[in-house]
Amino acid sequence: MNKLLKYIFAIILYLSLTIVVLINILNSTILSKEYILNKLEESNYYNNIYTEVENNFENYIYQSGLDPIVLENIVSRDKIKEDTNIIISNIYDGNNKVIDLEVVRNNLSTNIDKSLEDRYLSEENKKAINKFIDIIINEYEDTIMNTDYSSKINTGISSINNKINMINIIMIILVIISILSLILLNIKKKRRKLSIFGIPLLALGLLLITIYLYIILNIDINNIVILNDAISIAVHYILNGIVIKFLINGSIFTILGILIIVIGNMLRYKKVKKMS
Repeated sequence: MNKLLKYIFAIILYLSLTIVVLINILNSTILSKEYILNKLEESNYYNNIYTEVENNFENYIYQSGLDPIVLENIVSRDKIKEDTNIIISNIYDGNNKVIDLEVVRNNLSTNIDKSLEDRYLSEENKKAINKFIDIIINEYEDTIMNTDYSSKINTGISSINNKINMINIIMIILVIISILSLILLNIKKKRRKLSIFGIPLLALGLLLITIYLYIILNIDINNIVILNDAISIAVHYILNGIVIKFLINGSIFTILGILIIVIGNMLRYKKVKKMS
């Protein structure tokens, strides 16, 4: 009976610890605003999205009949970074701050006025120019990130956070209970305590490494395409960072598990040798 209880609590320790580690990976990556912002910096996102915005603007200029010079300096990399940070904060912090599109509108209007100088414009031409300005504004907003989904994403993230935090607390309690139970069950065999802890850690490490290998061998992360090149590259960095965490955590738990098992067996062997 004592032996069966040891196996049961070892399995509980393994399962609960696995869930705690997986939740920790989620909390430190995809559910972390800081992680996302860091990956945007690493992926050169703001420069890439600036180039994307400029290219998208050029697609409309020739249809408008206006001089391409009107598109110069209507947005900046700093403006793109500021607006992106607002959108990310809206998603993760539940803010409802609106990005300032009037800056882009005013810069474009000023450039158009300078380009046309004092040329007479019919009402039809004025409407066409205003429509062009609206198109450019909408294109900018859509390119940096579709803001219509910010509140929906925030609701989803908040719901996930509430659930996994509750699960995490329960799993941590189970980890503590399992550890204390295994200690009590091995109170008379202190040298065996280490080995019984090492097995769940080793199993967890191997599981995480297996997940890492499965993703690397079966999913071509660097060829995933989402919306545009700038966002796709950022997603590659975000996903690769998550995958690497599986490898790092897996390696740590594997090494730790092996060390504990080896040390436990060495202590046990010394005792047996001493008794003989």
